Amino acid sequence: LLGVFFDLFQRTFFSKKSGALMVGMGMALLPQLLVIESQMAPYLGGIVQQIVLTLIIFLPIIRFTPRRSLNSTRNVTLAGAQVDRPAPFSKMMDKPFYPTEE
Repeated sequence: LLGVFFDLFQRTFFSKKSGALMVGMGMALLPQLLVIESQMAPYLGGIVQQIVLTLIIFLPIIRFTPRRSLNSTRNVTLAGAQVDRPAPFSKMMDKPFYPTEE
């Protein structure tokens, strides 16, 4: 999104069709844009650092296995007990959430 704004800024103020007034305005506004970009860089770096560090910490317990279908009928073992897999959300929507009079 910021790249789109910078492209628009460049086309508006620094294209070959821009006059001296537009180039002057662009030069005057340029330091403010650099301040915004320089403030954004540490925030973006911090977010990337947090994601990478979290993945490194959880790496021992992350299992990279193919996803199973939600419609699978296989039972799940929880604490040594066999438990039926819950119905997919689409099948749950067939039943009303409120009591009906029959």
